[in-house]
Amino acid sequence: MFCTIVSTKKHNATKMAFTMRETCTAQISIFDSYSQHEFGFFLEQLSNLLDEHTEILDLLERDFIDADAQAQGRKGFSVESIFRCLLLKKLSGVSYEMLAFHLSDSLSYRTFARLGREETPGKSALQANIRRITSQTLKAVYEALAVKEHEEGAINLEMLRIDSTVVKSNIAKPLDSQLLDDGVRVLSRYLAKSRECTGVKIRFKDYRKTSRSLAGRIFYAKKAEKDELYEELLPLAKQVSKQAERAIIQVQAQNRSEEQEWIDEVEHYRNLIERNIDQAERRILNGEKVSSSEKIVSLFEEHTDIIIKGSRDIDYGHKINVV
Repeated sequence: MFCTIVSTKKHNATKMAFTMRETCTAQISIFDSYSQHEFGFFLEQLSNLLDEHTEILDLLERDFIDADAQAQGRKGFSVESIFRCLLLKKLSGVSYEMLAFHLSDSLSYRTFARLGREETPGKSALQANIRRITSQTLKAVYEALAVKEHEEGAINLEMLRIDSTVVKSNIAKPLDSQLLDDGVRVLSRYLAKSRECTGVKIRFKDYRKTSRSLAGRIFYAKKAEKDELYEELLPLAKQVSKQAERAIIQVQAQNRSEEQEWIDEVEHYRNLIERNIDQAERRILNGEKVSSSEKIVSLFEEHTDIIIKGSRDIDYGHKINVV
C-alpha cells in the first residue's frame, strides 16, 4: 500500500486523512514537452486550463481517501496524474492496454499526465486507479468547471450547442410473442419458488414449455399462421396471469412481512404481462395501431423508450441531450 498524508491550507486538522497518493505533482520536469502537432498543441492548452482550476483536485481526492492506509512505503501516482490519464483515455478512445502503451511511448502523453521518469503504469494499475473516480465526482468536477468558466465569461448560456443522442438499452429487438413468453417464464418461476421464498406452496399449471414452443413457432411462421398461433399464446398468458393473481391472494393470507418482497415482485411482473397481453391483442388480433408511449418493449428494462431516427431507423433506449 502506498500512502501519503494529505494536508493543505483548506484542510484543517480534523479533516486530515490518509490517502493512497499525493494530490498533485510536486514539481514538473524540465524535460517535459509537447509534440509540435495539432493534438500536442491541444493537450498543452488543456493542461494549462486544468492548471488554472486546481480546485477540482479537492473534489477528486475524496475518491482516494483510505482511512485504513498506513503512512509508510513509496508513493503512488498522484490524483492529478490519474485524472489526466482518464482524460487521455476518453480523448483517444483507446483501451487501458493501449493507454499504457501510449504513456510509455509518447512524450506528449507523459507530459500531459505529469508522470515521473520512473513511472510507467501498466493497464491493470491504470484500470484500478481510474475506476476509483466515481461518476458523482466527475459530475461535480464538470459543474465546478462550468460554473467557473461561466463566471469568467468563457461560457455564454444564450449560445449553447445542444446535441441529442440515444443510449441504447441492453435488450433484444422486441417482439410481442417474446414479451409474452418472458412474462410466462418469469411468473411461473416465481410461482415455482413460492415455498422457498414465502413458505407457501402454490399449486399451478406450468405452461413454460408450451409458451416457449409457441413463441418459437410464431417467430418463423408466416403472417396468416402467426395470427392463429397468437390465439393460442394469448389465452395461455392470461391463464398464467390469473394463476399469479390467485397466488398473491393466497400468500397475502399468511399476513407475514417477510413475504412482501415476493408479493411485490410478482405483482410487478403480472402488471407488465397484462400490458403485454393488451398490447398484443390490440395490435395482432384487432389490427389497431398502438402509440409508442403505450407500448412496452421489455419486461426487464420497462422504462425503455422507442426512439425513431429519421424515417426508418428505430432505437430502443433513452434519448439524452449533450450540452
